[in-house]
Amino acid sequence: MLRISVQHKKGRKATRCMFALFIQSAAMGAPTVLNFEDLAPGTTVTAQYGPPQRGGVLFQQAYLDTDAAAHSPTRVLRSANPSDEIFTPIPLPMTFTGRQARVKFFAESSGVALNGTLIAFDASNNVVAKDGPKLVAADVFTTMFEVIDPHPTPSITRAEFRVENSAHFAIDDLEFDGEPPASPPPAPPVVQITSPANAAELDVSTIDIAGTVTGEGLLSPVKLTMTFARPPESTAPPFTSDLSLTGTGTTRQFSLPGFTGVPLGPITVTVTAENFAAQQGTASITFTNLPTAIRNRFNAEGGAATFGAFRFGLFLNGCKVAVYQQGAISTDGAGVTRLIRGNILTKWLSLRGTFNETGFFGCPTGDERDGPPGGSRAQDFQRGRIYSHPTIGTFSVPAVFVDAIDKRGGEATVGIPIAEPTSSTGVMQTWLFQRFTRLGPEFSDLQPSTLEIRGMPPRLWIERQPSDLPVKTTGTVYEDFTCNDNILGPCSVDPPPGTPDPIPDAGNTFCEGSTYPCGPPEWKAILGNYISTPIFGVARNSKMAGVDNPFTHEYIYDIGCPEKVDCPSDWNVSIQTIGPQRGIAPFTSIVAENTLVELEYEELYAQYAHVFMDWPQTGDLFFAAGRWIIDCGHGHDGTCAGGDPYRSELHPVFMWAKMKAEQFQGHLATRCDIWVNGWYPGDPIEFDIFPPPRPSPDALMTLNKPVDQDAAFNVNVEFSFQPGSAPNHVHVRFTASPRQVQVTDAGEMIFQPLRGYEGKWFLSWSQ
Repeated sequence: MLRISVQHKKGRKATRCMFALFIQSAAMGAPTVLNFEDLAPGTTVTAQYGPPQRGGVLFQQAYLDTDAAAHSPTRVLRSANPSDEIFTPIPLPMTFTGRQARVKFFAESSGVALNGTLIAFDASNNVVAKDGPKLVAADVFTTMFEVIDPHPTPSITRAEFRVENSAHFAIDDLEFDGEPPASPPPAPPVVQITSPANAAELDVSTIDIAGTVTGEGLLSPVKLTMTFARPPESTAPPFTSDLSLTGTGTTRQFSLPGFTGVPLGPITVTVTAENFAAQQGTASITFTNLPTAIRNRFNAEGGAATFGAFRFGLFLNGCKVAVYQQGAISTDGAGVTRLIRGNILTKWLSLRGTFNETGFFGCPTGDERDGPPGGSRAQDFQRGRIYSHPTIGTFSVPAVFVDAIDKRGGEATVGIPIAEPTSSTGVMQTWLFQRFTRLGPEFSDLQPSTLEIRGMPPRLWIERQPSDLPVKTTGTVYEDFTCNDNILGPCSVDPPPGTPDPIPDAGNTFCEGSTYPCGPPEWKAILGNYISTPIFGVARNSKMAGVDNPFTHEYIYDIGCPEKVDCPSDWNVSIQTIGPQRGIAPFTSIVAENTLVELEYEELYAQYAHVFMDWPQTGDLFFAAGRWIIDCGHGHDGTCAGGDPYRSELHPVFMWAKMKAEQFQGHLATRCDIWVNGWYPGDPIEFDIFPPPRPSPDALMTLNKPVDQDAAFNVNVEFSFQPGSAPNHVHVRFTASPRQVQVTDAGEMIFQPLRGYEGKWFLSWSQ
């Protein structure tokens, strides 16, 4: 039997001893003293001291604690758990099972001295006696409170201690005497839950919980506990609620009407009732709450044999999800269901934190599907997409990158992810970064593509070696888009612009509806002879011309054609344009009646540059600038009738920069060969050089280039790293003093020496 402290008083002396407190001792009028040493610290105290042998007093959610300043010996009773954040004052009530004549204790105010008051009440809630208000000492149990019933017979049934403007205070050595405690009830309470029904299968978001408690000496409230399956990382305790008993007599009622947010899956509701003798009665029911659509899909797919046991349910933005051991089923408000399975399910369940502030990756917006050919699978969710591949792995792609991929050519042009998205707070300001690979042996020589958001203001960059061009290139194409000043998107990604229509009716507009030499010159400038018109694209082919007019070329090669007059002179590079072309206004297309633009220049003047920097090759990325012309000398049928097609060319080129990837000083680099020549009239030429796709969010860009005076002759070269906050490319600008080289009546531009640039630039990443 547990022992509590009981104090006997005789005259001015008091003795204290420990012994079992029986009903008979109370009946003899000996005061009861509770020093709270018989309960474990941390106990929530309600009816533990209600039985007659333990004192016959009830508390309401008090908290038993230790305190070095206790009045005796070390344990005290607090108004509330000190760790609870309570913002309104609360009392410490005491209800006695027998009527008392006197109540006494020692009090403490936590942290600061405050006024306290003890009030005693009778069974009709009338005030019997009062002590205070008076100042309660802070953090020591030295302030005594005592109320004495002035009536000839004991009438105190309840006492309430309050500390002004406080929810945290404590008492020790509670002493009371009067009538003996009431006899304990003959049996524990009997609890019955009447709603919802046990074993019910529901599809609800709100339920009413109700039931009855039968027995004598019932205490209110009863405690309701609701348990259900939660995600494994959840640390939340089961739902609990104190429900007041209503009614009179030995059968009372409890209810929790309109409980909203009913969880998914099996739910157990337990109600525990207690009487004043600390006897408890408990009842439990279990029901299952699942949307009908999920229940039907579960059964149609094979039930537990397919999915295994239920694990937990989720309420996401716009859907409900039942997660099982081997799959998950979601449903939206319209009853449409989606399945999540296998590696994609595992990844989806793991996504928390950095890129998903609210936790999960959102509802599935489609079923799992085939990804790019090569064994990949993909599934879309509200917050992005998950890809799975048997050897590469399973990775998520945030929605901002999914949007960019889908709008700029799809998975076939970018690939599938090879790692989770990441970021870096370093000097390169990389807010979101991810790499992708294209499947299939035909892409084995291409570097992984990179998508990243970087810089301030933030921009989204797509960096890839294109695989959707007519010819393969190892050069890297960068595209960038604004991100609305949000470092994680959304970003304003537009679909690729359509190919503009060629310049219409070029023959009549520029070549007088005829061909050279029947009126027009062989080459007619579109914007002017000395305007540097730029072009960017990929070389479809690169070779010597088949034939050239000896009257409009300074040097003719007769190797291989000794019997012909029109032997070759020009080197021709056919360019497939990439993206919008600039510097061609008022026209919208750089192409005229053809799909390609030729770069033409007399091979004699480029021999040294070609040997020093290789000949242009199919697949090289090209930036070039030159005189933009319509060729009026091609396509005629032996008469002066208009020919077909009238194609556009840069003839001659003032410069080109051809780019491809190769190893340089232990890193993969973009090698950019730059040639500026004697046809250049001095009009400013500006272009960008991009490194290969960035390999990591912490990689820093490096540049290796010739010393200007070693590579340039009578031209000025400037460069800068762009963009300034987080550079990922080099911007180059050439200028020279204006000069107008000779242009013949036939439209031939004559090469003029003493001007040029020849140099190899290498742009790479530090990692």
